[in-house]
Amino acid sequence: MHAVRPINSTFPPTLVNALRWVLRPLIKLMLAKGITYPFLSEMLKDLFVDIAENEFKIGKKPLTDSHLSLLTGIHRKDIKRLRHGPDSETETIPQNRFIRQVRTC
Repeated sequence: MHAVRPINSTFPPTLVNALRWVLRPLIKLMLAKGITYPFLSEMLKDLFVDIAENEFKIGKKPLTDSHLSLLTGIHRKDIKRLRHGPDSETETIPQNRFIRQVRTC
């Protein structure tokens, strides 16, 4: 086992160490089963959004994408995709239009 690399964090070291202790066997299992970091990252984004949306509500109003982004640290574009599906990507149409224009030049 190699040395724990210091993490620049405002979180208490005991919390960071506890998270590492809990995650280590889970990551070992994931690697053994072929689960990759990109898959885990996407799954964690989905879990963060789901838990924030359902357990950190303010009153009875649903949280906005911006509020969820601030709460979770996940980019608003990803929040929108996770909450509303891939068809809600507003940037797709302008990008495709730009690519078509470049190809015709």
